[in-house]
Amino acid sequence: GEFKDREEEINCINKICSNIDYLATISKIILDDDNEGLLLEKEYFDILKCIQEVSLYVKTIVQKAGIVLSVNSSKDEILFYGNRITIMRAFFNLVENSIKYMNCKGNITITIEETDDELLIVYRDNGEGMDAKEATHITEISYQGSNRKPGSYGIGMYLVNKAIEDNG
Repeated sequence: GEFKDREEEINCINKICSNIDYLATISKIILDDDNEGLLLEKEYFDILKCIQEVSLYVKTIVQKAGIVLSVNSSKDEILFYGNRITIMRAFFNLVENSIKYMNCKGNITITIEETDDELLIVYRDNGEGMDAKEATHITEISYQGSNRKPGSYGIGMYLVNKAIEDNG
């Protein structure tokens, strides 16, 4: 298609470049065992922006599923010391699980707030949830609940939990 103006064209090119950078980083992690150090490196980064980027990456699949994803915060920037890649992967896994198990159109809301010494992230979707007994095992590697879907391996929530533990 054609662009309305130069600004729209530049925005599109910037988005493509950002996606290429993200995909290159993720593919290094997935395909190259020698890059395990990338998962251990910690730095200060804007976690709000990081989660907003994830929401942009998954925008198309979320929309196709009839889901509205929103990221909310009372702040414009929240600096966090941790591993950006594992945080991105954790939120991608959370969104992927919501899409897979919500079984309906709905909403995913991620709220991020910071106090003087704490970071609070609340992730909510309006899916039916799972049995409380099963929920106690959901972060175990290879665990799959009774609502298991084809192509699931029980790794997503394990990786989310690991990212939380590794990043404090």
